[in-house]
Amino acid sequence: MCAAFTARVAARAAGARAPAGNSLPGYAGHRIGCGHGPNGGTMVFLHGLLDRLLVVCAVVAGGLVPGFIAQYRQRLGGRLDQARLDLEPWQRLADQFHHGDIRTLIQYHLDSGDAKFHAEGAVIRSLVDTVHQLQSAALAFAVVTWLVFQGAWRLAALAGQGLAGRASASPDEPIPQPRRLSPGDGRPRNGSQWRR
Repeated sequence: MCAAFTARVAARAAGARAPAGNSLPGYAGHRIGCGHGPNGGTMVFLHGLLDRLLVVCAVVAGGLVPGFIAQYRQRLGGRLDQARLDLEPWQRLADQFHHGDIRTLIQYHLDSGDAKFHAEGAVIRSLVDTVHQLQSAALAFAVVTWLVFQGAWRLAALAGQGLAGRASASPDEPIPQPRRLSPGDGRPRNGSQWRR
């Protein structure tokens, strides 16, 4: 125990009650986590360790996440381009014989009595489904990426305004934007005056 803590406890009269609030039993007036007392040093150590761990995780994520996003976007885009290239000859046939409706071409193949022709219909349908799934995945990935980065910017803005003060505020409440100074304000800026 530290000298300041011992002096405070010794100065108390015997039988004096501890103040209301966050105090340790048996240590009147001593606050938890202040660094004094039986568990205070451990709390400070754990708090510092947690802070460092969060910083390391943020740095690692900040270095790895953008690379992952770029690689995944490239992979998804490549698969979508390849699926479109595979579907292109069938789309040209649909344009030529079925007024551009690929579903009619697929149905024509599936209704055929020839087994090879019927199998081609299943392949074309699979290609169309693949293109639609990859387009949906690319759109969903773009939306999620945008939302993640918007959330990161919002957290950065909240941290700049004091995250602890805003934690109890409604999440739907807009973040107030700082007012920009205009040349006509006449307010001092870095010791000088704005001039008109």
